[in-house]
Amino acid sequence: MQTTIAQMIALTSWGNALLQGRIAQSSDFYPGNSTFQFCAEVAFYALDPATGSWPSQPLARDRLAWLQQQADAGVEKLSLSYWPSGHTAEHTTSDRMAVGFVGGGGRWLLLAHFADGVDVWEARWEVGERQRADRKIWQVRYGQIARRVSAPASEVLALPKLRALLANQLTALTTFASEQKELGFAKTFARALDDLNTAAARLESSDLTPPGALNLSAQQLLAATETAWVFGGMGSWNDVGFAGAEYDNYCQLSDELFVLLTQALVLVANHNADFPRKAQKAWWQFWKSAAATPA
Repeated sequence: MQTTIAQMIALTSWGNALLQGRIAQSSDFYPGNSTFQFCAEVAFYALDPATGSWPSQPLARDRLAWLQQQADAGVEKLSLSYWPSGHTAEHTTSDRMAVGFVGGGGRWLLLAHFADGVDVWEARWEVGERQRADRKIWQVRYGQIARRVSAPASEVLALPKLRALLANQLTALTTFASEQKELGFAKTFARALDDLNTAAARLESSDLTPPGALNLSAQQLLAATETAWVFGGMGSWNDVGFAGAEYDNYCQLSDELFVLLTQALVLVANHNADFPRKAQKAWWQFWKSAAATPA
């Protein structure tokens, strides 16, 4: 999947685990998480609600400092939300087709839940220095685009229902790709179907969520989603061409798969979001002490 999406999943899942005290600070999240490896900067800003412009100084210059701010402000949990654009292939570029472009494919929003509402954060990715030897070319800014608003309604299927629908969709796509002689993609869809039932989940991104954050069923769903995420630019499933009835079938099957996979990623990111926060205070006292200690 696109790193822009993966990073928001990591922020949500790791952020909840840290806020709830389920884990202590881990280098697998900061600074070493793979979703940040090509980012020169990841900072958090409060956008001007009148102009939508960026202030000169961020609220937080890294994700740990931002999490500390959220904890101090009384955040109860983080959650990830996905909002489709509403575009369809008949009118303009669909989300499935647009997701290969930075900022395309619907809106992914990070929600910070408080007792009196939610703060809404959205990321903007921009290319910085292209020739950096370490390939950290991305400048990422998370903007607080709404503060203490009502939590937006977002319907996500229950895990068993989502798994069943995804299995049916992958079966149909495996058959379709095989009939169209797209054997490489047929193999990919078949492998994703197998991922749903493999005893030890074959995760491509081992640090997307903290250890123990997902039960086996959720791990299998994530593994299948990683494998089945065939949406991108040249050479991807989006780049395959058909005509006539085959094209209509291809669009329907592919768009339905995209919807199921976005739901799966939201479900995975928010898994255990409501875990009791028994050790939160102790962890943040530790973090503040460590942050105040000279290097």
